[in-house]
Amino acid sequence: MSEAVDSVERSIHVYKLDSTLGFDEIEKVVNYIETVRNSTPSDVLLDVGEKTRFLFLSASGPGTLSGTKFVWLKFGWARRSGLPEAIDARTGRVEVLRLGSDVYLFEPSHFLLFRHGKDILMLYEYNAFAPRPLRLCQYIEEFYRRMKGDPNVKVRVSARRLLARNVEEVLKQFNVVRSLRIELEADAYKNLAEALHKSEEVFRLVFETFSPKYVAITWRSPPRGRLEVSPSDVIEMFRRLEPGLRSIVVTVKKGVRGRSVKIDLKKCFLIFKKHVKLARDSEGNVLRTTDTQDAVDVLKSLVGEVVASLGGS
Repeated sequence: MSEAVDSVERSIHVYKLDSTLGFDEIEKVVNYIETVRNSTPSDVLLDVGEKTRFLFLSASGPGTLSGTKFVWLKFGWARRSGLPEAIDARTGRVEVLRLGSDVYLFEPSHFLLFRHGKDILMLYEYNAFAPRPLRLCQYIEEFYRRMKGDPNVKVRVSARRLLARNVEEVLKQFNVVRSLRIELEADAYKNLAEALHKSEEVFRLVFETFSPKYVAITWRSPPRGRLEVSPSDVIEMFRRLEPGLRSIVVTVKKGVRGRSVKIDLKKCFLIFKKHVKLARDSEGNVLRTTDTQDAVDVLKSLVGEVVASLGGS
């Protein structure tokens, strides 16, 4: 069987919320949903016109990491149609999975919301079978109205994607990668050029056993720019780590005057390999698995990485 037939992609997407609600108000909505769910779970199943599919928030919680306040959510589709087949190991019989009258198949993904200055950012663990971020926005809007007791109250929550990293594709190539190219839209980061100079740890991306001979960072939106790094710029760090694992700092120079900026290439893809293990069947196919705590820990650990990449502290 081909190695490229995995049916599930794993990646982290970074979104910026455009909302009439502030971070604290969104947190209040999430707390309200949790209170309702603990009392009457069926009341937080939201019908959005998808016939037998409903939106459902199964878990949530607040936290703080490196001084950054965040809220994590486990949010997905609850459905009773299009169910997978099940095997009776005693008889060998294969039939469509049977569910009790009040039981739904749950297809979740994990989300993390946190503040960055005046903005609200969202980290989203992509799952092809789970709802997209705009569905979570729709869910928050609806339960804000319910919390206020007014179905006509004006509220707007939407999301715009800033960045996406495909985890599986990078991990498949880590043994042969010898160069990296990172392309970014400057306007997505407000002023990327300024951020590169303001922060000594602009990018916190991690690659296992990567030893790139060349790294190019380019951005296409004005002002246009380019940074280049050669092997002589690389300073090896974290020698106490196990053999084969390398976390490096590179020093780059921009322009004729050669102003130096240190960029710490830290853990992004390795985190997933270590903490969110993909279960596989006997033929090597990826099985859909979700370990809530592992996935939440991964997303928490990325908060500081994204904040740093945006030029924050």
